[in-house]
Amino acid sequence: MNDLAWNQLVALAMSWLLTYALHSMLLLGMAWLLTRTRFIVSYPLASILWKAALVGGLITATVQIVGGIVPLGGHVDLTWPFMSSGSVMGQAMAIPAPLPGPLTSPLPGHVLMWVQQSTQSGLEWPLWILVLWVLGVGIGLARLFIARLQLQHYLRQVNRRSVTVSPMRLTLMRLCRLARLKYHVRLTFSDQILVPVALEGGEICIPERALKGLSTAQQESMLAHELAHIVRRDADWRFAAQLMQAIFFFQPLNYIANRKLQELAEYLCDDWAVRHTRNQLSLAQCLSEVATWVQQQAHPVNLPTLTGKPSLLLNRVTRLVGKPEECHSPISEYWHIAIGISIVIIVITLAPTVSVPEAAPVPLLRQEYGNSFFYLRNGDGRADNFIESLPVPPPIPLPPELSAAGS
Repeated sequence: MNDLAWNQLVALAMSWLLTYALHSMLLLGMAWLLTRTRFIVSYPLASILWKAALVGGLITATVQIVGGIVPLGGHVDLTWPFMSSGSVMGQAMAIPAPLPGPLTSPLPGHVLMWVQQSTQSGLEWPLWILVLWVLGVGIGLARLFIARLQLQHYLRQVNRRSVTVSPMRLTLMRLCRLARLKYHVRLTFSDQILVPVALEGGEICIPERALKGLSTAQQESMLAHELAHIVRRDADWRFAAQLMQAIFFFQPLNYIANRKLQELAEYLCDDWAVRHTRNQLSLAQCLSEVATWVQQQAHPVNLPTLTGKPSLLLNRVTRLVGKPEECHSPISEYWHIAIGISIVIIVITLAPTVSVPEAAPVPLLRQEYGNSFFYLRNGDGRADNFIESLPVPPPIPLPPELSAAGS
């Protein structure tokens, strides 16, 4: 890969990264503002908004940069310092004002190439930023990979056993039919897990004491809540949020989005359980009972669980024992997709692109004035376009390889 192609690749990657930073800040900031000010109070709508904000910046930046789309918001140009401040062939002179006189023909190609290769300095800061970003991504992904290995090791050690013959198994099958699930959900139990959890791959693992320590209605509410996590694919969204945090670690709002999505998931799973069991009180009682088991949890499980944080648990119980209309109505999956796509299209159309021009060859023209000559950009005599001011004598020497070839 030659230097020009490498410069273009670095500039493209830097433009994409900075465009993501801008778009994600707009999307996540909008989601935070609308939910913080309670302009949006619907939990289903807030969940869609946070999900679209979490992954929307990645999609919009990629579409704009790779697709070459020019948004209505225009683009933000970042100056790429192409020429160095010092002179390679002589002492640079300050030029306070444009100089009169006609421009001569462009410099010879070999001299133009030599000036560019000798004085180019614009690759440094974008390249260093990309290097630091790649290092940060490597560290973040390594930490995420280690955490998942530790979780898998822990789950293998808890001795999960299948629940085959039990009224709870029949209850789960009935809930699956109500949810119109087309795949099998495995039900397991363990005496080392004290909180019900929804595992990846369509599995619900409950503590052994839940088989006898909860009433039939409470068991149904517990299973309905955990099944809702599977239906909503909360474990997948949690992993996606963790990936976004690891890759785009410089965006602090990704951490807020992950936390908000986890909180909203608990509320929405409560609503799902209430709609399918018609029993708010049993779910509230189940939460209160299981909360007494949480204090005995020896190992934190980084998975969708029944209780969640203590403060969140209190809010959920208070909400469940309140008025029935406090539980929000669901939004169909088609509306989820339509709203998410609409938000992405709006951002692609309106949000500006951050442009980092590559250090491409710049046409230089030579103008003589008195006993000096000047290199100018774009054939323009403006003072900010002057590149070098050099004395006419001695003549411009050729690069060593060209000199050797000529002799």
